[in-house]
Amino acid sequence: MAKQSALDAGAKEAILYRDEEHVTEGSSTNVFIIKDGVIKTHPANNYILNGITRLYIFFLAKQLDLTIKEEVFSVKELKQADEVFISSTTSEVIPVVQIDEDQVNDGKPGPIAKQLLNAFSEHKHIKQIQ
Repeated sequence: MAKQSALDAGAKEAILYRDEEHVTEGSSTNVFIIKDGVIKTHPANNYILNGITRLYIFFLAKQLDLTIKEEVFSVKELKQADEVFISSTTSEVIPVVQIDEDQVNDGKPGPIAKQLLNAFSEHKHIKQIQ
């Protein structure tokens, strides 16, 4: 229902939160914020789906020597982040450029999200099994 409400409002995704202090995930994605070069995402627990793509982003961040933390963050931190991106198996990495009426990073994908997106594309491997 949250996804449909977002679509009805002209958005691509709904970001869910338990209360103003606890952003959890999207309706069908994981949510990441970046502040001062540090990537944060909600800890893997019963409040989120610890998706394969989310775990792969942890792998890529390590390969790129990026700091990533599993840490609860607030709605205020979400809206004041330098960058925001979401991830899912079907969408991979999607930079978020607007939340409600507020632009993120002047309405442009940020450098760290773009770096992860490029790394994601470069590291895709298809293996044939015979």
